[in-house]
Amino acid sequence: MPSNQVPAPADPTDPTASPLTAAVARPPADARLPAASRLAGTSAAGLTAVLALFLLGVLVTGFAYSDKPRVGVPGDVLHRIGYAAASVVDLRVGVALLVALALVVAASLVTGESGDDIGGAAPSTIRVTLIAIAVLSVLVIALAPLAVRVQLHVLDLSRQKATGAFRIGQATYAIGTMGTAAVALVGSVFALRPRR
Repeated sequence: MPSNQVPAPADPTDPTASPLTAAVARPPADARLPAASRLAGTSAAGLTAVLALFLLGVLVTGFAYSDKPRVGVPGDVLHRIGYAAASVVDLRVGVALLVALALVVAASLVTGESGDDIGGAAPSTIRVTLIAIAVLSVLVIALAPLAVRVQLHVLDLSRQKATGAFRIGQATYAIGTMGTAAVALVGSVFALRPRR
């Protein structure tokens, strides 16, 4: 072979190619962003759907309760819903809403305004998920005071006075539950605003 002849480049698909050649042929990290967007969008939508079913179950449970004194005041449906929410709707639900919000925002940052064009999460999925997060956040904010009201009712039935520790505990519950849900609500509404 003449000394001035340039050897043909190695085939990137050749398993015998050197590691250096394979690294050069590997697609850049940016090419994997659409897949990450779809994963984040799907995870956010799935988590939001689970939270929606969970909170729907709380509402159905509240309607199914009877009007027994400890559970509810006769004719007071909100009291029964609060009783159902008292032991399950707390800070963890608010944190789950924040996780769903973070996932959907991450998906929207990759997708931008052209979602399907780059293969990322569909803008319609992102928008519906953000709206669902906002609605669920409002529901959690509404359920927390009902749960506190039930605790006060139970305390009154047992003819006990609300101690300082009890008041602090209920305030902590309300701040944690309503606060995280409020952050998720504000974040989802802000993310729904059209980009300029």
